[in-house]
Amino acid sequence: AVVSTQSGHYGRGEFCELCKHPIKFQPIYAASMPHWLPLGTLVKGLVKTLVRAVKLWLHYSLVALCWLAFVPLISYRTYKCLFNRSLSPLISVPYEGIDVIMADCFKGSIIVLVSVCVILSLFFFL
Repeated sequence: AVVSTQSGHYGRGEFCELCKHPIKFQPIYAASMPHWLPLGTLVKGLVKTLVRAVKLWLHYSLVALCWLAFVPLISYRTYKCLFNRSLSPLISVPYEGIDVIMADCFKGSIIVLVSVCVILSLFFFL
C-alpha cells in the first residue's frame, strides 16, 4: 500500500494493523517541485487571505450595524407613526441630532427584543 507522508504521523509502525502488510511512504509531490515556496506565491496567498478577512469583517460589521442601528430605528419610527397617526417621525430623521437618533435606536431595540421574544414564545408554547 502506498500512503502519503502525512498519514505517517497517525500510524503505529511500518505495517498495517489489520493485515500486517508493509506500508511504504512516498512523497506526494513531483520531483520537479521546488524545495521552497516562491515569494510571489506566498505573497499572493497572503493577499487573498487578507482580502477574504476584510470582506468577512465588512460583512459582519454591516450585519451588526443593521441589527443594532437601522432595524431598531425603523421599528421605533414606525411605532411612533402608527400610534401618533403622523408621518413626521419618518420625515424628521435627517434633521434630528445624534442624541435623539441614539435614544430612538435604544427604544427601538427594546421593541425588536420584545417582538422577537413574543414570536419565539409563540413557536415554543403553541
